[in-house]
Amino acid sequence: MVLSTEISLVMLRLSQVIVCNNKNRSNNEVNMLRSRLTQVASAAQRAFSTSPRVLAVKQMTVRDGLNSALDDELARDDRVFLLGEEVAQYDGAYKVSRGLWKKYGDKRIIDTPITEMGFAGIAVGAAMAGLRPVCEFMTFNFSMQAIDHANLLKPAASQSGSLLLRQLPTGLNRRPPQPIGDRQLPFNKIIESPRSTWLTEINDILQRERVGEIIAPPLDKSKPDKMEAARLIVIRRRKMKKHKLKKLRRKMKFEWAKVRQRREMRKEKAFQAQLLSQIKQAESFSAEQYVAETLRQANEVINSAAKTFYMSAGAVNVPIVFRGPNGAASGVAAQHSQCFAAWYAHCPGLKVVSPYDTEDARGLLKSAIRDPDPVVMLENELMYGTAFPVDEKVTDVDFLVPIGKAKIMRAGKDITIVAHSKAVETALLTAAELAKKGIEAEIINLRSIRPLDMETIFASVRKTHHLITVENGWPQHGVGAEICARFMEDQAFFELDAPVWRCCGVDVPMPYAKTLELHALPRVQDVTEAALKVLGGKARAK
Repeated sequence: MVLSTEISLVMLRLSQVIVCNNKNRSNNEVNMLRSRLTQVASAAQRAFSTSPRVLAVKQMTVRDGLNSALDDELARDDRVFLLGEEVAQYDGAYKVSRGLWKKYGDKRIIDTPITEMGFAGIAVGAAMAGLRPVCEFMTFNFSMQAIDHANLLKPAASQSGSLLLRQLPTGLNRRPPQPIGDRQLPFNKIIESPRSTWLTEINDILQRERVGEIIAPPLDKSKPDKMEAARLIVIRRRKMKKHKLKKLRRKMKFEWAKVRQRREMRKEKAFQAQLLSQIKQAESFSAEQYVAETLRQANEVINSAAKTFYMSAGAVNVPIVFRGPNGAASGVAAQHSQCFAAWYAHCPGLKVVSPYDTEDARGLLKSAIRDPDPVVMLENELMYGTAFPVDEKVTDVDFLVPIGKAKIMRAGKDITIVAHSKAVETALLTAAELAKKGIEAEIINLRSIRPLDMETIFASVRKTHHLITVENGWPQHGVGAEICARFMEDQAFFELDAPVWRCCGVDVPMPYAKTLELHALPRVQDVTEAALKVLGGKARAK
């Protein structure tokens, strides 16, 4: 559009100059304008080229990539739904679910209370029942509440000791009767209600039309006065009512607690009788029932989602996605800045992915939702608003990024730098700095933490013979430590010309002060210095 407008302006000016009376000036301007017209036309021709490199001009933020992936999968599969804190009417804390609630409604986009332990359990149970939930944590620091907590429901055993599956009626989780003072009435004893309670007595007094046993004082016969007698009767009635009501109010403090407790005990007795009848009428034991009952003892992310497929001998899949921002953000201090890549990657049964750009975020989320196993997707809050160029294949409805496959972001021959999530940005900036010194670094974006694509790393090191790992997590037992151990156990170890160098976050809780926070994470100059040290004399030779 801009080029066509410029062509029009140049042609208009050219026509104006041609009709000008000053021939010398006209010839000079005509030549200049014709040259400019040729340049603009060439630029327009290049702009309308169909090569893939030129078509990759569309920009999409990581946030929009995640949003479009959720939209595609919600439309594709009715079993997919999203739940989490503020994901519906508020469009998500980071606006990842923007517009989805208005499009799919309350049954597909579900706002939850601030209880990660609760809605993670709901999501795991829904996945066991055949749905495909996407459970969003506002930050993965809060997922610690759901990583391993107490059993949800203990299975009941019959007299023979075998577990029985039962359909529990509504309202089984009743609270026990409240104690009266320091005494707790026994559950197996129901106190009979008295014939006349405080409530009936109050109603009798308030609804009584006749005075009854209340006798008016005798009248002075010497001075008979009917109005005075009536007044005294009313006063007497009011005093008696007030006296009785005051006594009943004092009695009510004790009687009401007893009445409420008797009601609760009746409900408890009815519940126990119903439960016993269901146990007696339950069907015979079966493996499927045993699996279903055992899964009620769920400990969510680890003890349920990750281990259920193994513990059920392959009978029960848990197709669930746990996603949300992970790692250090900005100014959120120690409790909201830790990276959980190594935490979750340690557990067998989970798949852990960590996207960097829009292509990673969109493709990995779609693959995670379609995967039959539980997937933990560790995003980065600081990358949500970053825009990356995407081509038409990324925006396709069926575009997927395979889980367990790394991506070479930049080819090189001198040193390999492996990173994931926001650390990929640090690695790419480091490669640009090293290029100024004549060093070509190969950058590998892991994408997947578990499983690790070690074959891509091995192949790169066979070419470069040097390796650096970059991550924002702590050094001990981290992702870089795992890569180092894999090299020690493989023949690729003999391809290394120098030890593997790890660039990690400082081994302290994240400081709140901005200057300290910047120094607590790997910086470009840190990774550059590490690369020069690993290369040693080869770097000086270049």
